[in-house]
Amino acid sequence: MNGITEELKYAVKIPLTYFSVTSCFKIAIIACLSGFVIATAYSFLHFRLRKKEHEYAKLLNILGASENDSQFSPRTVSQEYSVDDYWLPVAFNTFVCILGFYSLLFGSYMISSHYGKPNMLLTGMSWGDPDMMQKLRWQNQLVLSFAFVGAFLWSAQNIIRRLLAGDLTPNTYYSSALRMLFASVLSLMLSFFLETLPSAESTRESLPFIAFISGMLPENTLAILKERVNSILRTGRKTSHDLPLEMIEGINIFHKLRLSEEGIDNAQNLAEANLIDLVLKTPFNPNQLIDWIAQARLYIYFKDDISNLRALGVRTAFDLNDLSTDPGRLTQLAQEATISNTRLSIVCDRLVEDESLARLSQFHKKLNANEQVQQLS
Repeated sequence: MNGITEELKYAVKIPLTYFSVTSCFKIAIIACLSGFVIATAYSFLHFRLRKKEHEYAKLLNILGASENDSQFSPRTVSQEYSVDDYWLPVAFNTFVCILGFYSLLFGSYMISSHYGKPNMLLTGMSWGDPDMMQKLRWQNQLVLSFAFVGAFLWSAQNIIRRLLAGDLTPNTYYSSALRMLFASVLSLMLSFFLETLPSAESTRESLPFIAFISGMLPENTLAILKERVNSILRTGRKTSHDLPLEMIEGINIFHKLRLSEEGIDNAQNLAEANLIDLVLKTPFNPNQLIDWIAQARLYIYFKDDISNLRALGVRTAFDLNDLSTDPGRLTQLAQEATISNTRLSIVCDRLVEDESLARLSQFHKKLNANEQVQQLS
């Protein structure tokens, strides 16, 4: 009889644990925060996308780009942002958010339910008495949760920013979910590493802060590790120029990350990019994109000497193209920029013969003319 009574108590205890008022409140919080992902996707597809279609059609009209010339039409906006493409990334992102918030809000229950037992994720290779193992389980569970919160806040900010800019692509949700997973694992590895150092006791209290910052900025953490590895493995061989996007004036870390999503990782990629394609897929202003592409065209020819040209007011391929008609000024530029006159002349000839650059210049003039008309009206 006593055995049956104990079983009944245990059977009643579980529902009370899961369906208490506090648990229901936590579940509601998880549903609301995870539903943020679905809400932003719905808002973009049903409201912001229409405005983007109108803006894109207006731009094509201003540029005089026909469907045959650009291979894009206003209908391409709805095709590029098809509803069917959002189901999987949004579901994946929502699932990761549910896991992360469940771990955050119900982590104490999960840790207490298996007191002191080893766990491949939370304890790794460590082995010891139950109290020590339980302490390590709590520590790493906390690290995972704080890293997830940091990554979620950064991702939420990025999603809202791109929603307002009309740039909420399916890849945004994939990147957001992978960021939360990557940041959590990276912070856990840092926790294991710091635990092996002699100063483990002093750094243990700062682990939540380190995990949160790693969640917010996992790229920076990984970049530091890469630099350390590259400095060790670097040889004396001369490598080709990297042509980093940081050399293009006006491009910051957020612009660089967005361009990398379109396969533009360096100035060479940017110089050969299709303007209409970038206008369709990114939130950047057309004039801004034209300026970046024109800068990249000049940078890939002069590389480290680009700073000398910029100091003399030659920022883009357009600027050098305008000087190519005056041999005297071109010679003076070569002398002041300490660049070979022959090299400068060869580049000028190539820019003059570049039909895509001429087309880009026409787009630039049309956009400027349209802005002047709007200002006068």
